[in-house]
Amino acid sequence: MPKVARTKRSKVSNYLEEFPNETIRSDGQVLYCQSCDKSVSIDLRGQVIQHINTSKHRGNKDRKLIFQQNFISTSFASTNKIEYTPKEIMCMKYAPVTSVDVERSFSRYKAMLRPNRRHFTFENFKLYVVSNCFPHEDYDESE
Repeated sequence: MPKVARTKRSKVSNYLEEFPNETIRSDGQVLYCQSCDKSVSIDLRGQVIQHINTSKHRGNKDRKLIFQQNFISTSFASTNKIEYTPKEIMCMKYAPVTSVDVERSFSRYKAMLRPNRRHFTFENFKLYVVSNCFPHEDYDESE
């Protein structure tokens, strides 16, 4: 019985399943190596393996991995600097934060009186008024 030629799509899907840890992507017709920024021939399995084993591919893959790790670590390090205590963060849940685009005003009391204000019920209003009447425990008026 003669061999049936495999389609490009089936070859590509087989390569993607065979090499899951590689940075190879596909549109269903062409294999594209993201590390090297070039397409890889899918005609022969050996050509794909040869590309994966080249030192250029491994170096590019390692370089991109290190770049991603550095990017993630620096972006998380900059977002972890919180200046508020957990108690202050809890109090911000009821703060009537307004958007300038929507409210068209910087008035802090204008948003409290609007009937369509989300999450600003009468109970929340009482909490807001109480928090404005009493200064913070650590607040020193002599300064």
